[in-house]
Amino acid sequence: MRAEEYDWTIYHVITRGKNCTADDICENSGFSREQVEESLARLMKTHLVECRGDQYRACSLEEFLITSQMNQDPFSDIIIENGVVKVKSPTIESADKSLDVRGQE
Repeated sequence: MRAEEYDWTIYHVITRGKNCTADDICENSGFSREQVEESLARLMKTHLVECRGDQYRACSLEEFLITSQMNQDPFSDIIIENGVVKVKSPTIESADKSLDVRGQE
């Protein structure tokens, strides 16, 4: 079975219930814990599923679109992570932007 097929099945297990744990998903899908955890990581990375504590839930279409757009915007200082709005931490790249062309502040 391909990874996408695991993800599709697990996504549907999550949408049938409310706030499933990984154990619930294993039980309802028949997949191993390792397969479920790998799939959940992919589903969270693509913003289709979110985890709060040990509970997984499917994100709404609006959450998916807004989170994807905000997290992909290179000019935004804000990201959404597991339903929490956060400010990106400063990076070396942003510190370099404060220097002028000659490398001086």
